[in-house]
Amino acid sequence: LNGPEVDRTLVFTKTKRGANLLADKLVRYGIRATAIHGNKSQSARQRALDAFRRKQVNVLVATDVAARGIDIDGITHVVNFDLPVEPENYVHRIGRTGRAGAAGIALTFCSSHERRELRAIEQLIGMKVPPAENQPEPRPVAETASTSPKAQRPQQRPPRKTQRESQGSSPRRPPARLAMASEEESKPQPKKRNRRRGQQRRRSVKQST
Repeated sequence: LNGPEVDRTLVFTKTKRGANLLADKLVRYGIRATAIHGNKSQSARQRALDAFRRKQVNVLVATDVAARGIDIDGITHVVNFDLPVEPENYVHRIGRTGRAGAAGIALTFCSSHERRELRAIEQLIGMKVPPAENQPEPRPVAETASTSPKAQRPQQRPPRKTQRESQGSSPRRPPARLAMASEEESKPQPKKRNRRRGQQRRRSVKQST
């Protein structure tokens, strides 16, 4: 957009918010740009058109509704940043450049989820939209921590040692049942009466009587 052959560029977006975001981003990159859409007042839209006509700004970012009233000659480039939902709007967009026998260039960006809109446009105009020769190569996906195979494996945590296992020297506590049984065995047992001695006493008493 900063090239010497680019005089006036009209960029189309699908939404009003997208027009504002794109215009602000272009300004941050040092490109003189402004946005025009239906949410702006009539006076703000007129100021944007006057600045674009006087070449105070080189890029005008607009929506389809706001661009209907644009009648400016000398637009050298039209950029479809978003494909239109209605294929007829594509014809109206690219018709803004190359007027009165002048040369003009129309560029279109198409993402993977806009292939349906592209097929509808090609069916309407009766020809294939040729791809650009100097398309940027797709950026390789960097291997991040979330996509790496090592990160996808859950880390196996070592088993936690209990307090008794970590001490090592303390003996294991016996089960409760065994402890109760040992306590019962340690209790003093009651003495059994000597029946044999009692029987001898009874016999001696009977003999004496």
